[in-house]
Amino acid sequence: MRKVRGLLILAAILALLLSQASTVQSASSIAQDRALTFITDVFELDMTRYNAKLATYSVDYPSELGGIQQEHVKYDLQASESTAAAFFSFNNGTLTACSISVITGSLLYAQPSANTLDRAGGILDKYQTYTGKSDLKEMIDLLKMVEGNKNETKTLGNIKIEVVNDAYHTSFDWKYTFNSVDYNAVSIIFQDSGIFFSDYLSLYKIGKTDVNISKEQAIDIAMKYVETYSYTGVVSSGGKEVIVEISGFNITKELTKANLATNFREPLTLYPCWNIELYLDQKQPYANYTYPSGVYALYVRIWADSGEVFSCTPLAVGGLISDGESVSSPLTQDENNTAQPLDANMLAAIAVVVIIGAVIMSAVAYKKRSK
Repeated sequence: MRKVRGLLILAAILALLLSQASTVQSASSIAQDRALTFITDVFELDMTRYNAKLATYSVDYPSELGGIQQEHVKYDLQASESTAAAFFSFNNGTLTACSISVITGSLLYAQPSANTLDRAGGILDKYQTYTGKSDLKEMIDLLKMVEGNKNETKTLGNIKIEVVNDAYHTSFDWKYTFNSVDYNAVSIIFQDSGIFFSDYLSLYKIGKTDVNISKEQAIDIAMKYVETYSYTGVVSSGGKEVIVEISGFNITKELTKANLATNFREPLTLYPCWNIELYLDQKQPYANYTYPSGVYALYVRIWADSGEVFSCTPLAVGGLISDGESVSSPLTQDENNTAQPLDANMLAAIAVVVIIGAVIMSAVAYKKRSK
């Protein structure tokens, strides 16, 4: 009888796996449906002419985003005169980005537009219907203030739009501005090779926007901080590479750069900060590299409301040096951190087979025990 109970428990566990597989399948179907709805209703592609085939679906839970569910969907779009690949990113079930890359031909739209300005306006208007977001109306109104065929910036209240035109693309970027700090909101980019859309604030939120530290104060704080700062570098000694702690920096103060930006104080919440670049023994930026590991500057980040240093990293030829002495590391999205889940149908099929087998084994064992 104990063996029968064990088999029944196994069957219950496998039934739970089947339920979870169904949940994964359901989430996958929802994301896929929303992706197709987006390119049909928002981008207004003519899906009567395209054959859309699901290419990939993956899910991960990046810790730097607080462990939220992040889904990635790719569709291959095929028509007689056009082929393209559509990529989608969903966070907690909400679409945050979509890009369509043209492979052959050009994109086929249900309603043609005279220019990228009209196309951007149509996308934003349809996106408002798609999401129901009321704040998009101000962005739509702001778009009507630009010509769309030249580089320009317009502001309406706390929202501004930046339009960039060059030989390769036309971009429309909407940003919220508080105390001279920009917070990315919506971006639409047109290229011959495709189109890109993102809504940053469907994923991130804006925390306190206070800027209590001036540029001069931020530079002074950074200068004071690096007096006791050190990083681990590599030097050559006797034909061998030796790891040493580097400290005692000479700062070329007249080359110092300070810019207001944003960073994450907690997952998914942006706060204003100062990014300070302190150049080391440089007559001009990047002129020479006098410190081990090719370090030419220190990159200090300071919260603009409190003046607290939250990161200090050496800048070297080729980029940042990962340094254990940094106060903290920036929270950035790891685009490569995607895990392809087991196929839900396969998992469900396996679970069904094993459950049926367990039930049969239980019945046989019970009959034998009864005899």
